[in-house]
Amino acid sequence: MSDIQSILAWYDAAPSVARLHKASSDLTKIASTSSDCLRIAVLRNITIEMISPALILEVARLGQLAIIQYGEFDTILQDAFAEDGWLTAFDPHIIVIAQRIHGIAGPLIHRFNSLSSKEVKKLVDDSISQCRSVLSRLRETTNATLLVHNFEEPLHPAGGFIDASRVDGQLNTIRAMNSALASIANDIPSTFIVDMPLLMAQVGHSAAIDERYWQSSRAPYKPAFLARLAQTYTRPIAVKLGKTKKCIVLDCDNTLWGGVIGEDGMEGIKIGQTYPGSAFRDFQLAVLDLSKRGILLALCSKNNEADAMEVFSSHPEMVLRPEHFAAKRINWEPKASNLMEIARELNIGTDSLAFFDDNPIECEQVLTDRPEILTVCLSGDPSGFRDALTSLNAFDTLTLTDEDKRRSEMYRAQSERNQLLGKASSIHDYLTSLQMKVVVRQDDSEAVQRIAQLTQKTNQFNLSTKRYTDEEITCLMNGPNSLVFSARVTDKFDDNGIVAVAIVWIEGNVASIDTFLMSCRVIGRGVETVLLSRVMKEVAKHGVAYLRSRFVPTSKNEPAKRFLSDNGFAKTSNEYEYELQYPASVQEPDWFESVVFEGINK
Repeated sequence: MSDIQSILAWYDAAPSVARLHKASSDLTKIASTSSDCLRIAVLRNITIEMISPALILEVARLGQLAIIQYGEFDTILQDAFAEDGWLTAFDPHIIVIAQRIHGIAGPLIHRFNSLSSKEVKKLVDDSISQCRSVLSRLRETTNATLLVHNFEEPLHPAGGFIDASRVDGQLNTIRAMNSALASIANDIPSTFIVDMPLLMAQVGHSAAIDERYWQSSRAPYKPAFLARLAQTYTRPIAVKLGKTKKCIVLDCDNTLWGGVIGEDGMEGIKIGQTYPGSAFRDFQLAVLDLSKRGILLALCSKNNEADAMEVFSSHPEMVLRPEHFAAKRINWEPKASNLMEIARELNIGTDSLAFFDDNPIECEQVLTDRPEILTVCLSGDPSGFRDALTSLNAFDTLTLTDEDKRRSEMYRAQSERNQLLGKASSIHDYLTSLQMKVVVRQDDSEAVQRIAQLTQKTNQFNLSTKRYTDEEITCLMNGPNSLVFSARVTDKFDDNGIVAVAIVWIEGNVASIDTFLMSCRVIGRGVETVLLSRVMKEVAKHGVAYLRSRFVPTSKNEPAKRFLSDNGFAKTSNEYEYELQYPASVQEPDWFESVVFEGINK
């Protein structure tokens, strides 16, 4: 088996331990000859190497090969602080700190009741101080994403029945340590907690911990838990690779409410405070909560539109209202084609959709016609619908920006723009009537999260599709030879926020565009030309003779294909590379009301 997909298909056809090891071995062989692998380093005070097969397979599901390297047992501090050690040579993309409290502050587990309050405090303080030192050091010396295990809670706490009632009990002591660790992670960029108590609650303590192997070889975790842990490690990777979903598309009848509106009428459908209507209402609450994280909502239902929309507008128990939806297709057409239209309207790929429907026939049809769409069949008791949604790992984000919180408002504003476009006599008149203002900033430290997020999520108008973390963007802004540009756009309908990014390296008389991208929601408005124009002007101040860029084609970035050639760049002999010789300039469109540049001279 020579490629990732065939290996995964072979394993998935009949999963087993033997096949898992064979599949991971085959993937490792491919990785050994590839220069494009995800490098994962694991610092540890436990034996956890057995996670490798599951972790390699989970990374492969994201279309990536992985190389994993482990530090020696219980050498977390040494590995983190070593000068030019193996960690520096390995240069990982991800660093996992796989720690257990037993190895950091064992007395808190083994003899808690024998400790004085002063001894407990010292153990806690020393443990948290060590964690802070390790994470701070790794952040200073690497650009890797950091994943740190927090501490398990004991299944049988030292204080027995009253332990949880005591602020100074064993359980609350460990919970306070986890809270302190979360605070540290919050303060250190690109650092995330692997929540061990949560994972153990999901799997079950008996399915997670193997006491015999812990005692004999310091290997505490059973295979089922290692598999769950491997999935957790890959969640931030999925975000960085742009593999998460951007839009939840919902059926109506027997999905958002019980019953069929066309047959049961407003009085007959089930939605409200009592079961089964309460289950549908809880599902809607979970959907709405995800929308507050920046996930778009859409409707796709076989129904009479007027009947369905009356429920959203008028039913007193409905949580979701018309204004929560960025798009809708309520008709009698095939749902697969409706889903394609929704993706087109929202300017996202169909692989960015997650579709929820109660009808297994409809779900099967969508799975057959559009397998890239995450399709979830909500069958059976509606009390399970909320968990079916919230248990998915498909909607993760590594940051939450103002743009995320306002995404639904932004798409409603886009609907108003579309109405204006329909009335305009020409595209030029339409764009002029938007009264757009652009502010281009260089090295804007307040925009780091949003810039990093755009590199992680933008797929269509993206020349190189390189992905960056917050920390990496900060380093680029502070670097002497790199410039980071961002463009914010407002118009008479809304503040679109930061929608375009360019990253440029300068070496001698050559400037190279490392990244040039723009959010799909402003494609066609000329913002990309304005950004390029300002980049060219600022780069010229550094005395460069050439501006180079690459266009690396993917399955999604067709909208960016002609951007370089349309703006005067000529193809070079190097694959994917284009070049522009100075003096050169780009004419900015005349329909913008204003364009302002705010820069930092470096």
